[in-house]
Amino acid sequence: MLDAGCGTGRVGVELRATGWTGNLIGVDISTGMLARAADQGYDRLIEASLNAVPLDDCLLYTSDAAD
Repeated sequence: MLDAGCGTGRVGVELRATGWTGNLIGVDISTGMLARAADQGYDRLIEASLNAVPLDDCLLYTSDAAD
């Protein structure tokens, strides 16, 4: 699962608390926010703009919540 704009990692904590055991990738443009998210349950943290996320080794599925 991709947490786009993961910030402090709160979503990682909440998702792991539900029992989620899948891969969790956090992306944020801020080094400071990624440092705060580092111990929040993410398998991988990436410093990048959401316009240029380097995930060539991943298959991403997206959905529109309105669908």
